[in-house]
Amino acid sequence: MIYIVKALNPNPDNQPTTVDLREVTAAWTFHMAVMPSNEAGKSITIRFYDSEGVAYNYTLDGANFPEQGWNEATIEMSEFVDLGLDFANKGLITGGEWGTEYFRIIGDEANFVVDGSTFGLDDTYITDNGTSSGIEKNSAKDKATALLTGNGLLKVVNNPSVGFDIFSITGSLILSSKTDIANVERIPSGVYIVKAGSKSMKFVVE
Repeated sequence: MIYIVKALNPNPDNQPTTVDLREVTAAWTFHMAVMPSNEAGKSITIRFYDSEGVAYNYTLDGANFPEQGWNEATIEMSEFVDLGLDFANKGLITGGEWGTEYFRIIGDEANFVVDGSTFGLDDTYITDNGTSSGIEKNSAKDKATALLTGNGLLKVVNNPSVGFDIFSITGSLILSSKTDIANVERIPSGVYIVKAGSKSMKFVVE
């Protein structure tokens, strides 16, 4: 069962479009938030294609998606590099007249639910974890921004440290995260303070 396919389709002028993944290295990380609904507990395969159309698969066990609601998953891009995906030389993917596929998520074809199957995908990105010069330049601005995404995740961008804490307006610790992302779906409505390293930001839950 194919859940999602990202294809490069020509623009209205029928000009080729591209995705440039040539800077991706084994130090990068792939992140996604998945809402499998009736497919909860079933495996999902992440597939990247290189510029020659060769597919590289990595399957996440269903234990990574136990909830019908949102589940976070991360994969080290070193897994794909170890499979032979050469981003530096084959990471520039160009879509021709009929388009070119470069990314796909595949469900458990043998066991998926036929009736009522739904699948949500959000907060999907590849990050260099602060290792590339571009990210370092952004971090040098010495700022951090808290973003609440639609799936109930709070992500701290340009985090000056590792992880962050959320406090109530009276100073009580509400939640701690050891990464730059945390699920805040169950936090009651109100105003909170996010502390990331030396930075503090107001965070409103509506």
